[in-house]
Amino acid sequence: MKLTSWDKFVRFVTGKYPKETQRLINEHNKKLREAEKERAAKLQKERAEKEAAERKAQAAKKAEAEKAKTKPAPAKKAPAKKAPAKKASTPKPNPKDEYKRPANYKANAKDGDGDGLVQDGTVHERPATAPKKKAPAKKPTTSKSSTTSKSSTAKKPAPKKSDDKK
Repeated sequence: MKLTSWDKFVRFVTGKYPKETQRLINEHNKKLREAEKERAAKLQKERAEKEAAERKAQAAKKAEAEKAKTKPAPAKKAPAKKAPAKKASTPKPNPKDEYKRPANYKANAKDGDGDGLVQDGTVHERPATAPKKKAPAKKPTTSKSSTTSKSSTAKKPAPKKSDDKK
């Protein structure tokens, strides 16, 4: 049963539903109670049938046991059967891995948060290896005997002009 917003408003203001809505609610609740009674009766009937079948099976076993007592015991016993070999069971997965998300394996994963683990929270989570530190790059040395020296870059004096005009 679906209540309208108007019915809810009326109940909020007056404390009860309108008469027609209350009648519909009562009918709906009555149907629900009847359905629950039917379900309980059906369940009880199934239980009774199951118990009757179990009693019948026990009575048949008892009768069979009585017949076995009256028969003479066999003179020769059958050789005991060997227990079947246990099948090689697959190794159980680590229960901690149950909650880890699947992800692709990254061979060169980096430890982003610095906790010492790479690929955190995945099935490939593992300790982070220390990154290989490269030797510091050698800075080029500048010496005075380099190809560009101050003397070669210094300005040469301009040649003197001769005054040919007199």
